[in-house]
Amino acid sequence: EDIDFAVLDDMARRGGADAESIDTYHQAVQAEWTKQGFRSHFIESANTPGYEQDFTRSISDYIVGISGYLARRNAMEPMEQAISRVNPQKVKLRQYSKNYKNYIFNPSEEYAQWRGLMFYAYLAGNASSAALNLTQVPIFTYPFLSMVANPARAAAAIANAGRITAAMFRPQRKAEFLNFDVSAAPEDLREDLQALLAEGTLVPMVTLENMGVAAGRKKFLRGLSERPRQVMEIAGTLFTAAERANRIATAVAALRLARDPKVLKKAHNTFKGSNIWLDMVVDGQPTPLDFARFVIHETHFLQGKMNRPAALRGIWAVIGQFKSFMLNALQLQYRLATVYGPEGKKALAMNFFLLFLSSGVFGLPGADDAKELWEWIYRFINKADLDIEKEMQELA
Repeated sequence: EDIDFAVLDDMARRGGADAESIDTYHQAVQAEWTKQGFRSHFIESANTPGYEQDFTRSISDYIVGISGYLARRNAMEPMEQAISRVNPQKVKLRQYSKNYKNYIFNPSEEYAQWRGLMFYAYLAGNASSAALNLTQVPIFTYPFLSMVANPARAAAAIANAGRITAAMFRPQRKAEFLNFDVSAAPEDLREDLQALLAEGTLVPMVTLENMGVAAGRKKFLRGLSERPRQVMEIAGTLFTAAERANRIATAVAALRLARDPKVLKKAHNTFKGSNIWLDMVVDGQPTPLDFARFVIHETHFLQGKMNRPAALRGIWAVIGQFKSFMLNALQLQYRLATVYGPEGKKALAMNFFLLFLSSGVFGLPGADDAKELWEWIYRFINKADLDIEKEMQELA
């Protein structure tokens, strides 16, 4: 309700307050009142928190804020029910589950400003690194699809998906100018692609994780003036566009392959050891949309606080900022070796082979980190530099 200053003034005068005291009181109440709720965006006065002349941005900020709150409320109950089913005798597991719940339901992002700054300092605007992201589909998604379809057929599906994705490309006159319009997809794909977009599966999670973005909001950019902020967002959009293209192309290839009932049947038999797959599939009857969602999650990864290992939380979110992709890739390779049977092992061998072809021996999982660790140990002990790649080239 609004404050009736006339009533308050009358009460103050009856109490013996002078005009100066009443005026001071007015200012104090008004200062506090302007900070409350949605109206804080629109009351213009000195140093008013939340005041913003951009009406659209104010409305959007309110919608994002309330939607995040409602989403957390909606997900809290099933999360608490799941925790209650953990065996009480498994004390450490129950405590970990509670800590995990508290962690993911905290809307703030760890060291978001530092991580955003690190991303823009090291990667933003680097076209070659952004283009390198496009190799994820042939190196990771292709072997995965080959588990349930003939390799030649999987390759043809990916090639066709690339053409369809390119046709959906729509440059825009705004900061995130490299984008895709799924409504331009072929009719048989449009509804499923729109469903994947609406649920967030096509969101470039890996890039946003590296940027330190929480709920899609780049907080540290807000302090910049409009032109520098636009420049930095344009620099970052090279990566978001590359990852979004990967996810759309994967969805298209998977949806088209899954139109074949034999592919879906083989997928269910191959992935039935995965709890994620079983959770997605209703009554053991997978749909093409289930298959596409699962392939995207497996080969382009779930990112953010919900899938961040404990070792990369807190200050380690900054120290290990660019290691989340590698950790997810190692987890995928482990599942290929242990969960998906003979087909998974074949896919793993294909994945290793493609990594070797594209990047050499140091493109294999952990090889580059092992090389850097050994070079550091050598320098520490011998007080001399060592370049293992150069040594290997000379031996060859």
